[in-house]
Amino acid sequence: MGRLNDDNGNAVGLRWTLADDGMDLLERAGLAALYMTLRAAEEQAGDDAKANAVVEVLKWDLSSISVEIRWGEPKAAKKALETLFAFAWQIRDGVLYLPAVHREDRQRDTYFLRLSEHNGILNTFLQLDKIQPKGRDESHVETIDEDQQLVFRFQSLAGKSLVPHKVQTLSALFDRTGLRTAPVDLSSWISPGSARRFAESEQNWKPLADRAILLILAPIVCLYQQLQGTDRPKSEKKPWARIRDYLYVCPDIRDLFEFDATRPSMRLDPVSTTCPADAALGFVAEFASRTLRRESIAGCNVVMMGKVTYYGGRPGKKWSDQSVRKGVEDVSSEQDTIPLARTLHRIMPSHFRVQRDKYGSTSRPDIARPIGQFKIPSARGLIAENIVAGRPWYSDLLEIPKWELHALEKRRKDHRTQRENISLQRLWFHTLQDLQMKDQIMALIQSETFTDDDERLFIEAFWDILGAIFRREREAVRKQYNDGREITADQLKVASEHYRKHREYDRTAAGRYLKRRAEWNERVGRMLAQAKTQTLLGDAITILMRYALNEYRSATLTANPDTIRRFLKDRHEWKRALHLARLALATYQPKHKR
Repeated sequence: MGRLNDDNGNAVGLRWTLADDGMDLLERAGLAALYMTLRAAEEQAGDDAKANAVVEVLKWDLSSISVEIRWGEPKAAKKALETLFAFAWQIRDGVLYLPAVHREDRQRDTYFLRLSEHNGILNTFLQLDKIQPKGRDESHVETIDEDQQLVFRFQSLAGKSLVPHKVQTLSALFDRTGLRTAPVDLSSWISPGSARRFAESEQNWKPLADRAILLILAPIVCLYQQLQGTDRPKSEKKPWARIRDYLYVCPDIRDLFEFDATRPSMRLDPVSTTCPADAALGFVAEFASRTLRRESIAGCNVVMMGKVTYYGGRPGKKWSDQSVRKGVEDVSSEQDTIPLARTLHRIMPSHFRVQRDKYGSTSRPDIARPIGQFKIPSARGLIAENIVAGRPWYSDLLEIPKWELHALEKRRKDHRTQRENISLQRLWFHTLQDLQMKDQIMALIQSETFTDDDERLFIEAFWDILGAIFRREREAVRKQYNDGREITADQLKVASEHYRKHREYDRTAAGRYLKRRAEWNERVGRMLAQAKTQTLLGDAITILMRYALNEYRSATLTANPDTIRRFLKDRHEWKRALHLARLALATYQPKHKR
């Protein structure tokens, strides 16, 4: 990082490289944004007045690791950078337009294709109204496919001045001679969370103007997502006014040319994600699949931000005025995690789900009603967290994820209104056993996601144990309640529909069998939950094997008699066996359906 000075020592240009001292992820992202903005100005020169203005006041040299800009005279610095910021940060149709990443004509002309960056930036870097004034809340329903309609909500910036264009921002960077040499105070938005907060003796973080220029541009190339499960009303009186948690992904950039060729076409999962780990894996998999060299970027930094209650807001307000950092995830992508990340997002993509009109035609008819939304499979976030943490992907899948707590609690209240007490743990187990979710996890099991073939053999052996238990119960019910006749698939279907409708099992043979099967699921789940040690797990599985295999044989265990024993006898492997047993319990299907 260096200044290009004239004979009097005044700056007439700047040069940065990715390897400069103090270039952290955010600064390198800012350098990439500068590189991409200048490339966009080159592409649009002759067709766009703001791009023409940039070409007139600035000269530049670009390479894969460096950017150099020159403005000629020291006092021309203010006009040159003011023109650059005016082109880099624009507003169209009330929505942010960023030429560096919105390179396609369709993105420029279609506002909702730019809403990911718009909503993300306004809820992270530019969240405070005193820094970036915002307009009215707008809501529009758009048809994105023949049978898919989505509601797009955003705060319009129509008629508002962007903070990078403001006099306060520009005056902080310059003095009478040109680019300021003293540190500048812009920490409240170019580096969220670094402003003074507590003691009077604390000082705001103040960068040099050289670095501040990069940090002003850095939000442009970050990627943004809303966190699933965080949508909540701002107040009980106005349920249509919603607040949400957001995160931004700051990539670890090592090659400016490669990133410029890849970033404009990159999009993370539509609208939302489950957790920082899921967003990080989505970015790594997406970048690795699009990069020219087919090599992954080194990694990324994911910051989750949202409003909280423990700081409190103004009197009479529940939520804090400012979003704070609620989680930070540093992810370094290793080569063996990339195929697993791609497999996870291929098998468990987000899917469109029709949503009924929550508010009807009451109270606020001017707020567009939701027609549908994209939903991410609940288990994907748990699996992503395991992959990022270096654990087996199937670890702790029966643990309730925090982003599902609100939805599960709502379902439990619905069950209570029908006089059925049910635990959150049981509801989460039912979620995993949902047909679509179970099929997706089964697809993961059958794909190349295991590091050891014995893991798959263990699951198949445990499935055989569960299958033997259920066959034994089915035989008992058949003899006692069905006059010895076989329970048919149609009878089971009718009994299942009866339970879904009335929240209780009917008294037919099929209903009694389904009830016994549910009781065995809970019993085995409790046995595995209580198996806190290697000895207790061995005892639990031994009890199940003795009960199940007394009359029925397991083909897997017959062909591989040491499969279960190897896991249970090794003090380093028994926990893996516990996770595999829970995975098998949640995904069990009869052999003819696997």
